[in-house]
Amino acid sequence: MNKKKTKICCIYHPQDEDEEGCTSDHQHDELPESSSSSSSESENDKDLGFDERRKRRVERRRRKLRDNTDSAPNAYEVQPDYSEHRKKMMEKKSNNT
Repeated sequence: MNKKKTKICCIYHPQDEDEEGCTSDHQHDELPESSSSSSSESENDKDLGFDERRKRRVERRRRKLRDNTDSAPNAYEVQPDYSEHRKKMMEKKSNNT
């Protein structure tokens, strides 16, 4: 029951400077240079603010969804039609009685 509580740097930031915690020498708001952006993002998005990047990302998503509406749904998205099977079962049932 005597578990030591640990503070995780990227989640918890102490309010008092004299508290021991994470020595934050990194920036949470900036993306590291080594991480590559997704292939759908253009190079121009790097210089834009959060809201503008989000706006462009949403627009790309909407455009992609709009372009994909012509494609046929996959097998998991199509509800099977059992009406013929039901008719056969009803006929079989009525013939047996």
